[in-house]
Amino acid sequence: GDAARGTETTTDVAEFRAAGFPVAPANGIDATGRFHPIRRSDSANVVHHLHSERRLLVSSSCTGLIDAWRHDEHGKRSGTDSQSDLRSGYSDAAKYGLWPIFHADILGAGAA
Repeated sequence: GDAARGTETTTDVAEFRAAGFPVAPANGIDATGRFHPIRRSDSANVVHHLHSERRLLVSSSCTGLIDAWRHDEHGKRSGTDSQSDLRSGYSDAAKYGLWPIFHADILGAGAA
């Protein structure tokens, strides 16, 4: 649940920052310094586009990620600690990692 996920000071984010890595939300901060969320459809479009162009190849040993993508719920997830929620960590991590690198290339320079 949320308690297990922790906060910015109790998760890997704090560890990465302590090691000197600049960590910011994958979806970013706008020009005024405000956090803005990634639209789920946009992050899915980035993944689908990379797959379709064979720019994203997933090893068969990445069973958690493959399972998460096969069983992704496209609407609201079933709830905290549901099977879908537990699987989502893999797909969310992939989307958050791919988004800052590829979103402008795929969705256009104006994509938030």
